[in-house]
Amino acid sequence: MAGNMDTCIQLRLHTLTKRQYLLVFFGFFAAFTLTVIIGAASPKVLASFTQYLGVEWSDTPSNITNSVDYAGKSPPGWTSFSQELWLKCTIETEETSADYEQLRFKLRVTSIQGQDGDAEPWKTLYQGIEILQHARDLKCKKTCKPFTVLHLGQVSHKRYDVQFSLEQISDRELISNMTFEWEYYSPEFTQLQVWSQFIFIILTFITAFQYMRALRAFSVKDWCLEQRWITFLLIMLVLFNNPLYPLHFLVAQAWGERFFEALFKTTFICSLLLFWLCTLHSVQEAPRKYLTFYLPKFFIVGLVWLAALTIMSWEEYNSLSDPAYQMHLDTGSFKVCISESDHGQCTRCLTMVNVLRHAASRYRCACRARHFLNIDWLGL
Repeated sequence: MAGNMDTCIQLRLHTLTKRQYLLVFFGFFAAFTLTVIIGAASPKVLASFTQYLGVEWSDTPSNITNSVDYAGKSPPGWTSFSQELWLKCTIETEETSADYEQLRFKLRVTSIQGQDGDAEPWKTLYQGIEILQHARDLKCKKTCKPFTVLHLGQVSHKRYDVQFSLEQISDRELISNMTFEWEYYSPEFTQLQVWSQFIFIILTFITAFQYMRALRAFSVKDWCLEQRWITFLLIMLVLFNNPLYPLHFLVAQAWGERFFEALFKTTFICSLLLFWLCTLHSVQEAPRKYLTFYLPKFFIVGLVWLAALTIMSWEEYNSLSDPAYQMHLDTGSFKVCISESDHGQCTRCLTMVNVLRHAASRYRCACRARHFLNIDWLGL
């Protein structure tokens, strides 16, 4: 694919002086320090609001097991800059002599409504969907670990009305109190995130434009392997910063923007992995043929890319269609995600085996060369 090193364009890195090397390292550490300072001085990422809701036990003859119903409204004032919304519940239990108590129940979200203003009518977002029912298993000692009732991946209304119930509770007498907490992204942090992402997109685009402009005077056949890969990675880095991110605040239920964000991120990370595999392997193997050099790497990295994209897209789709869904808990109904995750683990192991095999081969070659030099030195 690429020619020999003598026929390639000389890299600017090979002609840097010591002073220029120091300036490059100084610029890198200065930029890194600046980002750390901005991150430390940035506003709080998440904001929360605690709310206590009334509890009504249902003991009607139609209920075979215990259940408790909730109906509560969130505080007004949500904006699209809140990004996402979580409703979390913390259960307080009675003191017992046991180390911990097991509490099992089924969480069922019966209705979610949104309102844009005090005088505006309520809009039904989810109602009576059987898929919004999930089993939860908590370990409690005085207080249970907080669990997420629902998660809205996009805030498109100023106020929300949520109705849900806890059904088939294993031990109703164990519950003494419940606390609910609304959690969302701080609008100040969202503004900082939007501006930072916009600045990084502009800087990456300018860098890619200047780099390709400098190489325009030369034929593509004369480009080195590193120069071709850097050109490709700079384009992928522009996409990694997600130019479609503003659609998250402009379009309700922006499934397309979420999919492209997952596509851009997985493609850039897998491209970076492919770059390092090709670069490290090219040190040992000079003739780089498509069938023997590139095809195995594309196959291994392609499996990782497919698994990561499938899992991320599946999770985003279920979070938008089912606010009560949690991937790490509700994997029983989504066996595809588990198989894809195992698939990704196997491909990553194959990649590491391939890299270690080439490293061991280079080590054996270095040992032979060192042994040969020792023989020549003894002969002299």
